[in-house]
Amino acid sequence: GDPRDLPSFPTRRSSDLAAFDPTALELAVQAASANLASANAQLANASGAEERQRALHETRTATQAALDAAVQARDSAKASAARARAALDKALEQRTFATLVAEFDGVVTATPGEVGQVIAPGQAVVTVAQPADREAVVDIPEWQDDIRAGPLLSLALERGPTLTARGR
Repeated sequence: GDPRDLPSFPTRRSSDLAAFDPTALELAVQAASANLASANAQLANASGAEERQRALHETRTATQAALDAAVQARDSAKASAARARAALDKALEQRTFATLVAEFDGVVTATPGEVGQVIAPGQAVVTVAQPADREAVVDIPEWQDDIRAGPLLSLALERGPTLTARGR
């Protein structure tokens, strides 16, 4: 529905504003964790192979080329483990986005998202205003051209005439 049809309500800093289905994010964390475990196992294997090739090279039973290949494989496995660690860190960070939290005390003024809606990254789901920052838009009919800017005006809301404000 139209977000203007919803009443505004107060929220406190660190309050949950919206929650999203975390299943995909949890699965991404699990996959990244498994990839890291695999990369660490490959690194351990490559490190062991390098140590064996180094020992063989020192006894002159392995060639320099074999040792160089083992060192390169270890370096590659080390880079793969670092890449897997970064992917896990990213997945863990993205999982924290499953819940939107208020950054300050304020008033929820709009909830354009719908329950069950698929949203794109960056799409507005909730709008929170700081109570100290107030703004009003007033539509004045063209035929009422005798209103001039200047003196203080007293305004009342059409939907809540008991709520009044003063402004210029």
